[in-house]
This record gives sequence, structure tokens and C-alpha cells, in this order.
Amino acid sequence: MIKLISDKTTGQLSANGKIELDATLETPIFISIFGGNVQGITTNDRNPSGVDNKDWFGNLYLKEMNKPLFNSKFEKFLKENPLSSGNLNTLNQYALSDLQWIVNSKAVKSFSIDLEITGANSLKISITATEPDNTKSRYQYLWTS
Repeated sequence: MIKLISDKTTGQLSANGKIELDATLETPIFISIFGGNVQGITTNDRNPSGVDNKDWFGNLYLKEMNKPLFNSKFEKFLKENPLSSGNLNTLNQYALSDLQWIVNSKAVKSFSIDLEITGANSLKISITATEPDNTKSRYQYLWTS
């Protein structure tokens, strides 16, 4: 994996001027819940090469390899709906759905997700990954609109 590094200000991730290898699940988890198509849920139909596609750029490679495309249902719902306690269960289900491909690949046995509204427009996302050897790793993100 290529490690994406937070810029510590806006929540954006970058390669920080260089590419680092990362053996953790941080990058695939982040891309799964925040890197998919937020304009609409993609299928294997995409615009031709060179035409703007409003989803994750890696979907072009996945399409060529006949693999399922990334679709961030979590981010799409988060951007289109109010942040309320009534929506937390739906957000949790969408996050688990977005991460399911990692479980299917057997890199992780399961995920658990805790969502906490920390302000009028901010959400703390805590994801715990249980690996096949029962090791647990925790990843946290703060989303603000």
C-alpha cells in the first residue's frame, strides 16, 4: 500500500512529497469510506478514458481488471443528509458496506465502527479492525462539513 499522510489541517491526505509504503490498513480504510463516488453510486459503467469521472481515479484500473469499483456510500450519505443521531445507524451500515471488500479479501476478520457527533457539523469515526489472528487495530478520522 502507499501510505497517505494527513496534512493535519484540512483532513486531506497526500503523499507528502514522497511515496511511503504502508503495511497497515489505514489507506484502504480511508479510500473505502471517503474515496468512492460521491456524485452517484458507480457501476462498472464509466465515462471513456479522458472524460471526467466523479469517482476515485483508481476505479479506472479496477474496471480494466474486471473488479468491483469503489463506491463510498458512507461519504455520499454523509454529504447528502443532516448529521443527526437518527442517521448514525445508517452511516454505520454504509461504512461497514464500504469496508466489506477488505473482509472478503480475508485481510480482516471483521470491523466495528463507533460514530460520535462531536459538534454541529463534525463526526468522529472510530474503526476497529480485527485481523485473522485476532489482533485489533484502531483507526480514527474526524469529518467536518
